[in-house]
Amino acid sequence: MTDHWSALLDQVTHRTVMRYHPLFGFSYVPNLVARLPHERGGYLIRTNSLGFRSNVEFQRSLRDRPRILVFGDSFTDGQGCNNDERYPELLGEALGAEVYNFGTSGSAPDQQLLMYEEFGRPIEANLIVLGVALHNIERIQMEHRPSSNRVTGEVIMMPKPYFTLEGGKLKLHHVPVPRVRPELRVGEERGYLDEQGDPSNLERLYFAPWLGRFRDILRSHFPDAKDRLRSWAYRAARVHIYDDYLDAAGPGWRLMAALIRRFKEQAGRIPLLVVPLPTFHYYVDKLKPVYEPLFDSLADSESGLFVYGLTRDLVAGKTLAERRRGFRSSSSSVKLPAAPASGSLVALSGTTVGIDASAARRNARDNSRWLLVTRT
Repeated sequence: MTDHWSALLDQVTHRTVMRYHPLFGFSYVPNLVARLPHERGGYLIRTNSLGFRSNVEFQRSLRDRPRILVFGDSFTDGQGCNNDERYPELLGEALGAEVYNFGTSGSAPDQQLLMYEEFGRPIEANLIVLGVALHNIERIQMEHRPSSNRVTGEVIMMPKPYFTLEGGKLKLHHVPVPRVRPELRVGEERGYLDEQGDPSNLERLYFAPWLGRFRDILRSHFPDAKDRLRSWAYRAARVHIYDDYLDAAGPGWRLMAALIRRFKEQAGRIPLLVVPLPTFHYYVDKLKPVYEPLFDSLADSESGLFVYGLTRDLVAGKTLAERRRGFRSSSSSVKLPAAPASGSLVALSGTTVGIDASAARRNARDNSRWLLVTRT
């Protein structure tokens, strides 16, 4: 699965779009206006002076509307979407809130934590949303990400900041982020994919020569036959894409949990809403969302840490064909489920967090007056 960031690295426009950053590893070039090629004909990106995709500068003081800060990777950054078409901006429009989108393609929660500490923490806000695409549990355990040499086209490794857990405490490494980029060793490519492809045995079965005529009939009369076969096989075999979510005591989940808890500590009194974002097979093939209990275990309404497991809401009522059309591996914008009829509530796991728009405008500086938290 190719993400927005790695796609940018393969384009000749990369040097004018992304830059080295000593704390995060990379960021957008500040004050940029560029149109990038895409399967739908291209899309426009604008960045502000901090190097984030935004049509506006991020102001420190609250104004006349509630403010939401959103962090995430390419799902939040929104490849293929203009700035105002991305889910954080649409969410802000629906809630009558001002949204600052810090989404950065190719980043992980460790880098997003550093982005918040560097740029987000001085900004007054009423709510912070952390969109955690499921593959990030692997990214946070990496010291490098694959990239392309601009001159030779060879695959090289881009260093990134990363944390380790030592004595139960987070320890930061690779800051300043090294500029040395080692080559990717032969055979290591699959270890850096955000989501593995279909199992080779399933591929071999579907494309077996002796199934040629049968396969042609399926393609002609049942164009989604391969997707149906894969979905059935995955669910029957109880396939799980990311093994780290199967072990609450494993290093991957322990690191993820520590990063999210530190994010909340840094946010102070500002509520943090963590939203696990399903990747292809969990959305299209409806694999069991085994990760949701782990994320739900982090919720603590007393400290202001909330979790919204949206996977079931996203897939509910949709056919396989609709889910397949609705998900583009090359387009990372995520459509959140529609809000209730009032247009003012976001349903969370076991909790409802909502915005009373009129009260928010009157009390933009007082979270407790407009952020309604009730048990359901």
